[in-house]
Amino acid sequence: MGSLRDQLVKSGLVTKEKADLAAAKSRKKAKGKRRADNPNAALIEREAAQKKARDKHLNAEREAKRQAEARRAAVKQQIKRLIDDHAIADFRGEVAYNYQAGRRVKQVFVKQEVHEKLAAGDLGITRLDGKTFLVPAGAAEKILELNPDWMVWLVRPEEPREADPDDPYAGYEVPDDLIW
Repeated sequence: MGSLRDQLVKSGLVTKEKADLAAAKSRKKAKGKRRADNPNAALIEREAAQKKARDKHLNAEREAKRQAEARRAAVKQQIKRLIDDHAIADFRGEVAYNYQAGRRVKQVFVKQEVHEKLAAGDLGITRLDGKTFLVPAGAAEKILELNPDWMVWLVRPEEPREADPDDPYAGYEVPDDLIW
């Protein structure tokens, strides 16, 4: 035998829609009674609302971290592609070239013409996955645009400084043969 609702619908005394509506009202009324019977219902609801807000905030933080990680990975992939496309393959030689990587001074042995290009600022040095790569200055600038924190060593020509009018040594020229 079915429920009373099913029997009433089957006998034709009530339509299915009215029976569903009555059942919904009954459930709502029972829920209200349970809430009224429990003196801590307001506290429980408040805690549930706080938990829901906390969960929503944590989910938003996780999503922001995930998106930031995805952006970093995409930038690293672009930099890797730039290095792969523009890296100079045959630069190893006998002339030592020193450059600063972070707080350390690194040394790479290059050919004489590559050394001159590095000193002039036509080439830059970058590192990826523990390897040193030489790239044209334009590619090095693009890497720095993508990620300013990326380790790129590039000689930039200095702008000429204006002469200080109060310089007491302005009238003295430094001889070319003076070695420091």
